[in-house]
Amino acid sequence: MTRLYLIPSTLPEYTNAAARLEAAGFEVVTAPPEPDTAPEWGAWARYALALLLTADGVVLPRGSGGSRGNGLLCRLAHDLAIPVLTLRGWLTRAGQDAYMARLTGGRP
Repeated sequence: MTRLYLIPSTLPEYTNAAARLEAAGFEVVTAPPEPDTAPEWGAWARYALALLLTADGVVLPRGSGGSRGNGLLCRLAHDLAIPVLTLRGWLTRAGQDAYMARLTGGRP
């Protein structure tokens, strides 16, 4: 099972993102929303980084580039060759994988 790190977001499309990804066969991990104060932000960043390092991929909210933490996590994911896609991208990939599995009888 592919484990995805869901970057925290308050965007409406992400309200049920974890449930949608889990229904598509992904395991989902996420950190709480990013805090505003510096001491708390450092602890949050260390926790989020630990979760990211256990993931096979990252779910990136559209328009989240302005966040200090999200930018850090995405840059690190790219540097570590961890795929970063939008919610729609991961759901599309799951659908394509399921389709190909049906065509090939489950063979890679």
